[in-house]
Amino acid sequence: MNNFFVQTFDIYGVEPKLFIDQQNKYKTKFGAFLSFLTLTILLVGCWIYGKELYYKQNPYTTISDVAVKNPERYNLTSQNFNFAFGLQNSNWIHYIDPTVYEFKLNLSIMKIKGTEIEQETIDLKPRRCTKDDFTIDQEAFYSLGQLDNLFCINNQDGLFIQGDYGQEIFASITGSLSMCSDSSKVECKSEAEILKTLQGNYWGMYFTDDILNPKEFISPFTKVARNEYGLVQGNQHKDVLFYFENVFLEDNTGIIFDEISQQQGLAFASLKESQQSSNINGTFMDFGIRMQKVKQTKVYRNYTNLADVIANVGGILKISMVVFMFLADIVSSKLFLLRLVNEIFQFTYKDEKNQYKKNNLDPQNDLELYKNVKNYNKQMPNDANNKNQDSSRQNQKKSSFSRFLNVKNQARNIVFGKLKFKNMICFIANPFQVKHEKEKLKLYNFAKQKLLQSLNINNIIAKLIEVEKLKMLIMTDEQQNLFEFIPQPEISSDLINHQNYINQIQKKDNILKNNTNLGTSISMQIEKKKIARSLMDDQIQKEFHTKNLKLQSENHVSLNSPTKLNRNIYTPKLNSLQQINENQTQLQHIKLKQQKLSNNSKIFSKINNKENTSKDDLTQIQDNTQQDILFSGQNNIKTATIQANLSEKIEFNDDIFQENKNKQFSSNNKDIFSSIRKKNKSKHKMQESQYTNESNMSLIKEQINNPQLYNNIDIQSEKMQQSLQQIYSQNNTGRLNLTSSFIDKQQFETDRKQENIKNIPCSLKYLNKKMNSDTWQN
Repeated sequence: MNNFFVQTFDIYGVEPKLFIDQQNKYKTKFGAFLSFLTLTILLVGCWIYGKELYYKQNPYTTISDVAVKNPERYNLTSQNFNFAFGLQNSNWIHYIDPTVYEFKLNLSIMKIKGTEIEQETIDLKPRRCTKDDFTIDQEAFYSLGQLDNLFCINNQDGLFIQGDYGQEIFASITGSLSMCSDSSKVECKSEAEILKTLQGNYWGMYFTDDILNPKEFISPFTKVARNEYGLVQGNQHKDVLFYFENVFLEDNTGIIFDEISQQQGLAFASLKESQQSSNINGTFMDFGIRMQKVKQTKVYRNYTNLADVIANVGGILKISMVVFMFLADIVSSKLFLLRLVNEIFQFTYKDEKNQYKKNNLDPQNDLELYKNVKNYNKQMPNDANNKNQDSSRQNQKKSSFSRFLNVKNQARNIVFGKLKFKNMICFIANPFQVKHEKEKLKLYNFAKQKLLQSLNINNIIAKLIEVEKLKMLIMTDEQQNLFEFIPQPEISSDLINHQNYINQIQKKDNILKNNTNLGTSISMQIEKKKIARSLMDDQIQKEFHTKNLKLQSENHVSLNSPTKLNRNIYTPKLNSLQQINENQTQLQHIKLKQQKLSNNSKIFSKINNKENTSKDDLTQIQDNTQQDILFSGQNNIKTATIQANLSEKIEFNDDIFQENKNKQFSSNNKDIFSSIRKKNKSKHKMQESQYTNESNMSLIKEQINNPQLYNNIDIQSEKMQQSLQQIYSQNNTGRLNLTSSFIDKQQFETDRKQENIKNIPCSLKYLNKKMNSDTWQN
């Protein structure tokens, strides 16, 4: 029952896969590069859309007109609405003259409650404007000039507009201009003068308007100053209606869930004028400020949230992955097949000279090639010496360089003998290339075809059937039954330790290979330098000679430094002291020798006179002789000691001079240094210092002109190549002598102790081939 449930409802089952390099996918550098590009695109997308999420940029805006019967109320304050009204004469100059006209401004509120209508009129008491009445876009209002000739609202508290005519509440601002009459408190002008003054006048109204910018998150409404003008006559009547519209802005700023916020603005919608032929009871203009009929505007702004970021980035990521997967499938599949082909098959192809090469090279061939390079390196110094004496040395340089190129090209052809992906790329880019590249591509296509045939499911099943047939032919029935009961492979800690041991030896072998490659590259660099030096033109050699002369002059200047001069000054004095000490010791030695000779002469005279000589006399002669030898030895020792002390005194004086020089530079006291130089100067000392400097210069010139210095590089390169040859031969020997007993760790330790082998390089590829060959033999 449980098994049936699992097989029926498990939708997350794992598909069985084959593995390569202990992974279920074959990974390449090209695939890693595309993966890096995908990650880069992902990060860039997250940064772009994340910035919109954080800074609230690029909202999705929807604007709609909403039909309403009763427009909502909008409160007019000095902070959101500024208002001014004025009358201009024919010269466009504002003026206020109570003897000519009278201005009234009211707030009209009409309320309908059933069948009852309530009408309320509030006098707004207009007055002359001041700068304090304009808090919005002040520069635009200040530019009008003569603000005291405009009418403003005395108090805007409780001022609002709302609704439409015939609705429950209808509120609007109304104003009127009428000629001066006797009922006013001022003395009016005559009617003729009033009509003459009002002839060709203009009315002007100044107010603020809200402009919506949906891209601005913090302050979407921008308030600007606006004005409207019109012609007015004293003997005519004009009606002007200003329509304003409610603008509602709704923002959804939630990151995960919806968060709605609303803002309200008042925008100027339209202006409507009507005119009559005569005034009405002296009133020549009426105007009103009210809400737009029937409709109002709503703007919806939806900002980017987390779900939008994920969706947008996911869409870009999917597109990039589809493109990159298409490219990776083309390239990585080629690389995968190329690797399988190179590991399964061995290729033989012809190069341009119709010589057969193999991708699995024989180490002996590599050794012979290395010897050719080495022989060429040995011939280079001899060729360089012969070129200086031959009249046609340019031709010899070209021939020697061509020999080097031949050896180098031979090595290159052998190293790059395997089939590589660049062969296919080169053939696609240039199909009319050399023949051996085309031949490599043909070999690859044929090998790929064979490989695909081997991986065919029909072929695999056929091979399995063949194995069963072989079991039936080779084994008896009992052996076949026993074959079925063979235990499973056992994994233990000893096997793990054994595998770790093999991995360590493999690492040592890789390190040895890297060192060999490094040594080869160093030797090739040395050879290139030697060839470049042998092929150097005469003009370049002259330039180097000039540089050498310049360096010699600099060395001469360095030898005549104050420190060297100080040594040359003190050296003669110390030499004189040494000479005095040597003379004193020689005088003492001469005196003692004379005394001993006188004593010996007396004893020899006794012997000649055949007088009786005692044993003490002969012993005294022997002692005198030994003391003479000992004294001469001590004299030699003292001479060596004096020379050592002399060198120490020279160094000590150098240190004293350097210390005095440092003190002199630190305290800027030049008198001490000059007094030392005056005391030590003499003609004999300067000659001695000059002689010492000349001898030092001669030694330096000899070292510079010594050709042995230039041959040290050649000698070192030959030594390095000999050591590399020995390492390479040891490496090949270790590879050839490796047997299957290496698999057994204990047997390997025994062989190692018996043969005293310290480092046996081994590669995992060789072990795999060995194990495969053993399996095939079984």
